[in-house]
Amino acid sequence: MPAASVAPVVAAPMLAPPVIVAPVASAKLADAAAAREDDLYQRAHALHFEKRDMASSLAAWDAYLEAEPNGRFVPEARYNRASA
Repeated sequence: MPAASVAPVVAAPMLAPPVIVAPVASAKLADAAAAREDDLYQRAHALHFEKRDMASSLAAWDAYLEAEPNGRFVPEARYNRASA
């Protein structure tokens, strides 16, 4: 009976472990952008509903909408601008 041939076992090459880079800088930028958006909205809101200064609130709503055309509060800002 002929001897069975066995294929040699070849080890897979060692790969370096993945390097995980924490997106610290981009997270800080996102936090700063969110804080700026909040500040713009809160300023317009205060002028409108606390000080009842419609002319200034209208300008503040416009500033918010110009700076944040896709912001979280765009529907509210548009509505409040219309009511001012």
